[in-house]
Amino acid sequence: MKHPDQATLALHAGGDLGKFAGWRTGRHVAHCAQCRRELAAYETVREDLAELQSIPDLAWGRLAAEMRANIRLGLTAGECVAPVRRHWRPVWTPARLVACGAALALAAASVWIERPAPILPPAAGIVVEMTAGGVRLTRGGQAMGLLNRGGESVTYTAGAEGSVEARYVDANYVTVNQVDVD
Repeated sequence: MKHPDQATLALHAGGDLGKFAGWRTGRHVAHCAQCRRELAAYETVREDLAELQSIPDLAWGRLAAEMRANIRLGLTAGECVAPVRRHWRPVWTPARLVACGAALALAAASVWIERPAPILPPAAGIVVEMTAGGVRLTRGGQAMGLLNRGGESVTYTAGAEGSVEARYVDANYVTVNQVDVD
């Protein structure tokens, strides 16, 4: 049979287990010397704690007066050893002004870099499209195409500004074709 864990034995020593769990643990303890010793140790600790819980009578008024006197003494001693106060210094020193200026410049640069790209109107008469064989650029009746040998594993990506990209793996080589319209 499996031994009960330490928490179960501690709860059993205090009588805090449920009926079924208490019956089961008591039945195991009756047949197991090791668990009986542990249970006896928990009961001893429980009795010792009950004795320690009684608070001795103290003169609370006298204790409060001593605490106030110690606090006053500490404050007086602190004033005696406190360093002499220095002259007032301005809050905005040159180093702090430079640091704040650098932080503002960094914030402005991050906003400027992360601004959305403007949406450009499509170039007159230029069409970039994805076909089954690759990417084709058509202008004024003439066409140029980039054929893909990747077969079915080609990944096409179309950009908002008219660019088309085709990626595929062929014979362990990665090929990326990108066509941009300017």
